[in-house]
Amino acid sequence: MAHSCGQFELAPLFSRSAPSVLETYVVFEELARSLAPVIVIPQKTRISFQTRTRFAGGIPKADHFDAGFIFFRRHPSPRFYKIEDYGKWFGHRLKLFRTEDVDDEVREFLLEALRYGDQAGPLQNSED
Repeated sequence: MAHSCGQFELAPLFSRSAPSVLETYVVFEELARSLAPVIVIPQKTRISFQTRTRFAGGIPKADHFDAGFIFFRRHPSPRFYKIEDYGKWFGHRLKLFRTEDVDDEVREFLLEALRYGDQAGPLQNSED
């Protein structure tokens, strides 16, 4: 996987974003941390959430937080604006504009992505 070496902080990633983007991200991070012992890794252009491996995170944009999730399957939710097939896993992108967008469905996305992060394997009977 592509990466950049270095130690980075969260604040510079949000320097060109509206205050609501940081507020939304904070709620997203708090939700992830409530589900598992998540390691948050600020990188040059994005933020990664990791347990055993990277499973979620995102990129701060001017007016939204572009959240990403890794699943073992292609998820059918219409909230995803982009899904990329990487062979054994799928990258899903979702735009979060305000704190209210971090809802129960996003919680379910994080729980499913944690299976990838923990390297637990695909959910049984998840053909959709």
